[in-house]
Parts: sequence; C-alpha cells; structure tokens
Amino acid sequence: MNAISTPIPSHTWISATWDEYLHHTQNRPQTKGYYYKNHLRLEMSQFFEHGKYHVAIIFAVNLFATLKGIPATGLDTTTPIF
Repeated sequence: MNAISTPIPSHTWISATWDEYLHHTQNRPQTKGYYYKNHLRLEMSQFFEHGKYHVAIIFAVNLFATLKGIPATGLDTTTPIF
C-alpha cells in the first residue's frame, strides 16, 4: 500500500483507495471517516470535550421541560443535506 505522504485535509472529499482510508482511520477514535466511490473524508474533532458538556446541557434542558410539562423536541448531531 502506498501511504499518502501529505496530511489529509479535514472536512474535504479526496480521491483514495480503501486501503488508504483504513490506514488513516484505524486507531484514531477522535476521527470520523467516510468512504464513498473511491473518495475519503475525515472529520477530526478538535473539541473532544465539547460532547461531554453538550450532553449535560441537553439533559438539563430536557429534565426541566419534562418537570414543567413543557413539550420539547430537539435535534442533535445532525448533518445538513445538500
């Protein structure tokens, strides 16, 4: 396998083989990767701690709304469709 010698740009689709995709996503829990039609996309979280606080806030708001009888809906980790 030929490893890509330059850094992979984050949040960008680039041409790559399946082996290159596996090479760049294995053993990297902070990286979310996608592979589609011989292209890969990596999304690397720079704010890993953000998720912990995000969940706490969502839980608190939902608990408050439930206790007060306020109907509430929300979306989390959604991706826009282009």
